[in-house]
Amino acid sequence: MTFVILAPALACPSLAKKGLVDVLLVAKTKEVLNDLTNVTYSQWKHTKETPIDKKDIEILSFVPDYHISEYVLSAYKKRGFTCLVRARITISEKKGLYQLNNPFSEDIPHIHRLTPSLESSGSAYLPEEPVTLHHPFYIGEKDFLNIAHISDSHIAARMEMLEDRWNTNFKDAWSQSSLTGEKPGDFSNFNDQFVSTMKSINADKDIDMIIHTGDITDYNRGYYNTKGENDFSEDYHRNRNWLLFYQLLYKNYEKPFFSVLGNHDYRMHPYPPNPILISRRIRELFNMAPMVNLTRNEMNTIHEDPHSLYITQNHLMNRDYAVHWYSLVVNPFLDYQVFYGGMALLFLDWNRREDHEKATPWARRVLSKGQWSMLTKWHKKVMNYRKKEKVVAVVAMHPAVFNPFAETGDEKLLTNPETNIFYESTLIDTYTENDLVDGTFRERRNEFIKLCLGNRNYGKGNDYRILPEKGIDLVLTGHAHRTGLYQIEGSHVYVRRPDTIKRAPLFCNAVCCGPIGIKNEKGGLDEVQLDLPGYHVIYVDDTLSVEVRHSNLVDIREDTRRDFGEVARGRTFEVADAVDDIPGLNPTYSWRVTNLKEGSTITRVTIVTGLKRPVEVTETPLGWRHFKEYVNGFTCIVCEAHDRGQGIFYSNTGEIKIKVDQSIEKIGNLTVSWDMEDDPSLPVRVRVPGE
Repeated sequence: MTFVILAPALACPSLAKKGLVDVLLVAKTKEVLNDLTNVTYSQWKHTKETPIDKKDIEILSFVPDYHISEYVLSAYKKRGFTCLVRARITISEKKGLYQLNNPFSEDIPHIHRLTPSLESSGSAYLPEEPVTLHHPFYIGEKDFLNIAHISDSHIAARMEMLEDRWNTNFKDAWSQSSLTGEKPGDFSNFNDQFVSTMKSINADKDIDMIIHTGDITDYNRGYYNTKGENDFSEDYHRNRNWLLFYQLLYKNYEKPFFSVLGNHDYRMHPYPPNPILISRRIRELFNMAPMVNLTRNEMNTIHEDPHSLYITQNHLMNRDYAVHWYSLVVNPFLDYQVFYGGMALLFLDWNRREDHEKATPWARRVLSKGQWSMLTKWHKKVMNYRKKEKVVAVVAMHPAVFNPFAETGDEKLLTNPETNIFYESTLIDTYTENDLVDGTFRERRNEFIKLCLGNRNYGKGNDYRILPEKGIDLVLTGHAHRTGLYQIEGSHVYVRRPDTIKRAPLFCNAVCCGPIGIKNEKGGLDEVQLDLPGYHVIYVDDTLSVEVRHSNLVDIREDTRRDFGEVARGRTFEVADAVDDIPGLNPTYSWRVTNLKEGSTITRVTIVTGLKRPVEVTETPLGWRHFKEYVNGFTCIVCEAHDRGQGIFYSNTGEIKIKVDQSIEKIGNLTVSWDMEDDPSLPVRVRVPGE
């Protein structure tokens, strides 16, 4: 064996407009032309091979316009492969997906050491065949390719274990929310959502290629235990999740697929559903449960040890070796560029030593000095090409450029935003809701935006000229777990609907294709809703157009949006619930009801619990009476005013508290009535005690 084909690779295929297939080799000598004649090609996943004539092979001068994984180069160098060689092969075939076949054994360095040794039984996602290198290439006919933009798949082997536990009612998990004991809803499996997305894309003949903008895996060490146990220290194996992604991708690979890495891809360790960070104070980092369509208590029951500290201190720390398996097998490039027809694409890796800057909603140096240099050189190349023909410039990377905070609604950003385009960030938290910086990056962000606009002086001296011919047409990002199409107009950033997109540039945040994400139309924390996984279809031609598509694998449960301190909102009232559960004392449940109906007063509040026994009501609005009823066998607390004058007036709040013993937290219903009438409102979901 004198060479190994580094590219095309599984997640970095070659795109050939006129049958010109670019190939990158790592070789023992630069004199590889004769050996290259032994390479054949075939249709993707077909065995009938076609030879390549020597006259159709051209050795090119080497131009370092990509960043190859240093680990990959080092691993091959130890085996005597010290030369990088670029070649171009002319292949005259009709439109379609093909593959190069290397007759020499492409033994992947360290693959046996890096790949977990797992039994063939007990998991539906283990590869049926040995891990091998694949070299897909696509031959196209048109100048522009339509893109399926996906992001944040968060592939994780533990999803199968968690889903199995949920479906079998592990430790009576259903009772955490279901008053009847029946299964409350379906588990949303990240891996199944990714597969469903791939199948949907493959079935669409209008889509030509797929771009994944990072957080491919949730973390490196994936779950495996044939007995279904769940121990962070014993049941999570190095590179297990990369092995799973490889198998899922290859099995569903029908269109050219490109990837970049996100921050989660550099994380080694798994994390619990509600990880706790101990610093000056104890605080919860996030709540994983809504991402899989479960409530907090349901997830904590089926996962066990939900606040584990063993991993929490390490799981946010990124490691270079977390992506070594990926670089050897899936994609050797960290940053790279692809030119096809009238398209120029640049793929930028998440800076591997980067994560969220302390006490801020952004990362710091996502674009390193080397990446910025590559970006500006690529941009100059695009400008030169545009002197001769139309070129659509596309940048794909993981961090968002614009993303609102969760409480910011899209409706305002559609028509009358007060947003700031640029943010002069400091280490002091001076940002406001008008700075769309949640999940973005700090250094070089302003310069990047101006580069996209084609005007380095944008915003200075009332210069608001957007020059598309000098800018970047499309920026594809992820990370935010919130879909969004953003464009700059004048001094503000606007949200666009697919039918309101104007001239480039377009900043496109993808919806997750694994976890359930979020959305907010009206604004306010109480209006944050869950958003089904999905993807964007971007049609590229003289103009850009976008379709947003969502999964139909599960129905989102309203219960799963509930969280500590969250406000449940009806049409004309809202409720903030709280549970004080202090060890050694009976828990106290409280509901603070606010009237939002102008001109009326709330005169009755009814709460359906999950108990079948009396409770002690310890507080009601002043002068109210209370009594109990039974609804389907469950205790129902009714609190009501004696007359309209005692009611809860518009914009005022009344509180109800109860004490219970030997109960567990469940989800129940709360309704209100106005002006001494008996007709109840539509119910909202609140936390209640249950058996």
